[in-house]
Amino acid sequence: GGPARRAGGAGPARCCAFCGDARSVWACLVCGELGCGRYAREHAKDHAAATRHGHALELETGRIWDYADDRFAHRVRPVADGERLAC
Repeated sequence: GGPARRAGGAGPARCCAFCGDARSVWACLVCGELGCGRYAREHAKDHAAATRHGHALELETGRIWDYADDRFAHRVRPVADGERLAC
């Protein structure tokens, strides 16, 4: 119960909006809701499944999870000077 905690919002920082757990907290990149990770109580994963919000940021490491591909999203490699992009 209660209002959801969102990244940057009021209330206790860096804890799951559902259970208050501060271990492995993830922020939804669509709405900012905070949820605990799959090695805690999986509330971030449950939120993604219920809302179809596809990406979350792990606050501790800065890594981004892609729920549709079930893997970490990787950074786009910058294009070097003079390199051409294939279309």
